[in-house]
Amino acid sequence: MHDRRASRASTTNCELWPLKLFVAEARGARHVRRARVHVHRMPWTTRDIVALTLLKRTTSADVMRLVHECDDLAHALETFGGGGDLFATSGSDLDGGKKNSGSGKGLSKGAEASLAGIAETSLSHCEKLGVRVVTWLDDNYPKRLRSLPTQPAVLYVRGTLPDEDVATIAVVGTRTCSLQYGRAVTDMLVRTWCRHGEVIVSGLAAGIDTHAHEACVASRGRTLAVIASGIDRITPTDARRIADNIVEHNGAIISEYRCGVAALPPYFPARNRIICGLSDVVVVVESKRTGGALITAAFAKQYNRPLYAVPGPITSSRSEGTNELIRSGRAIALLHPDDLYTTGDPLGTVDRYTGVLQCDSSLLHERSAVLHSPARVALNQTRVLHSPTRVAHRPLLEPLTSALQRSVIEALSIEPMHIDALAIKCCAPVHELLSALLELELLMYVERLPAQRYALAT
Repeated sequence: MHDRRASRASTTNCELWPLKLFVAEARGARHVRRARVHVHRMPWTTRDIVALTLLKRTTSADVMRLVHECDDLAHALETFGGGGDLFATSGSDLDGGKKNSGSGKGLSKGAEASLAGIAETSLSHCEKLGVRVVTWLDDNYPKRLRSLPTQPAVLYVRGTLPDEDVATIAVVGTRTCSLQYGRAVTDMLVRTWCRHGEVIVSGLAAGIDTHAHEACVASRGRTLAVIASGIDRITPTDARRIADNIVEHNGAIISEYRCGVAALPPYFPARNRIICGLSDVVVVVESKRTGGALITAAFAKQYNRPLYAVPGPITSSRSEGTNELIRSGRAIALLHPDDLYTTGDPLGTVDRYTGVLQCDSSLLHERSAVLHSPARVALNQTRVLHSPTRVAHRPLLEPLTSALQRSVIEALSIEPMHIDALAIKCCAPVHELLSALLELELLMYVERLPAQRYALAT
């Protein structure tokens, strides 16, 4: 019996040796041992990759390195080490391929089975909730994220991801936004961009994020919500309602945290990097001097995404962050939705295959100079919209001939105003102002709001 087994083993080795030798010769003699290992290597499954993410304090970079260096889950856990202390192993111990102190024999077979079982249960739960699990090895993993230095290894997605050639705009801001300014500006910007077919990306938080998602859904546009918890742990109830509406309107909810994970403070900055990574352009509407929106703005500069900020009243603490971004030159002032389609054309400089922005800094400086000019603040007397899609929906605007009309445009470029406040601002009698406003409405420069308020037309 023993002789027969030895004979079969010898025959098998003889049959495989020419293939091994060929691989070894192709890669060099010093890679013989490595070549023998990879001949029989099986592809990693989603379950085993998810299992690696269960290890405590393991980063996405750790997971990707283990998958690239190890043959399977058992090999990865042996490399990871840590004895039987499954959830107390530090990801930092992966450096140099060293094992943790302990038994020195890696994680046990029981630990491997336990991890695989938890991962299998997690995937089953995701399937019941209609949540897809996408790893960086999958073809449908967002290409824009592949360019990030800290790309997530695993994404949990509920809904439909957009095509890679569709432009994406991140709209972020403070949770305590002003209704009369922050919410109104967000609604105007998002509705306009949705009519152009752009996808809006935000974080489903209270304030600007929520208003951006709601305005997009109301315009029948598509929006992506990146959250800092498991998709089944969205809070509060109103956010869950908005999430359902997003999915119903062909959008998606995205998270790098598996179902069942509650949001924790460190997860929000990590969430912000994904918001930025998924976007071609980042727009901050309202932000205090500190906050999550400024973290997203920092990621925009790090990832070479054009950064825009909406200027606000200097008396408002909610605009201190955005005004500082503009004053310091880190962001370009956004005064109109069409600013994204004019000089510099940030939405036209995206390599749709790689998702990496090829943005010329000289164009951004030129754009900043144009935006800060008095003529642009007054919206240019002969305002022509450069977006081909927008031209199809709206005729070219007539030049303004009245000094009062120009004063009204300049006043409303800051924020919507009541008729009485506008009369004081423009130093004009109300009856003359009403006549000028009617002409501007006919020319499609302004629009009337409820309660005798007026705003620039969208």
